[in-house]
Amino acid sequence: MSIKIDEDALKSAASRMAQLKVRCNNLQQKLTTMYNDVTKALDTPAGKAMSWEGGKEIITPIDSMSKVIGRVSDILNILVGLDGETVSGPKNVYYDKIFKEYEDLDRILKNKSK
Repeated sequence: MSIKIDEDALKSAASRMAQLKVRCNNLQQKLTTMYNDVTKALDTPAGKAMSWEGGKEIITPIDSMSKVIGRVSDILNILVGLDGETVSGPKNVYYDKIFKEYEDLDRILKNKSK
């Protein structure tokens, strides 16, 4: 028995997640800038109160989403071997070692059952 992974799909997912990570970071920066511009325009006591209360409500969920997307992106890059490039290509593919060990164990178990 062997396990097969669609490496192209996994690499595509890693690439798309990395793009989403960039887009999310850009969104966070834009929202932070827009929010700061609005609070500067409201340079009144009410504007100051809004800057203390509203900032967390607007930016915190985007920051949390950015962290999750970043972590998923990092994990996908590790899985496809893009966490460290060498001159000859990817440093290693995470699941290759796991599959090799699985195949070795499968071979040993098949030999014992004969």
